[in-house]
Amino acid sequence: MSGMAGKEVKNDLLENHGRKVALSYIQRLSEAVGSVVQAKEEAWSYTEHGHKLRILKIRDNIVKIEKVVKRLRND
Repeated sequence: MSGMAGKEVKNDLLENHGRKVALSYIQRLSEAVGSVVQAKEEAWSYTEHGHKLRILKIRDNIVKIEKVVKRLRND
């Protein structure tokens, strides 16, 4: 994540959601999410017929990302 994008996320979270979050947290979260997506991308189906399977796999990845977020919060 570029430094500018991270700052924009930080400002958005503060201004629109009242959440003060460290830039380093946003960067670590972005890296963690990117790692999960990259590792799982090969298994995703991009065909029209695979849309149901793709949705199920995306849901599974969301759960994994939530676990990463919880782990980062505890660091």
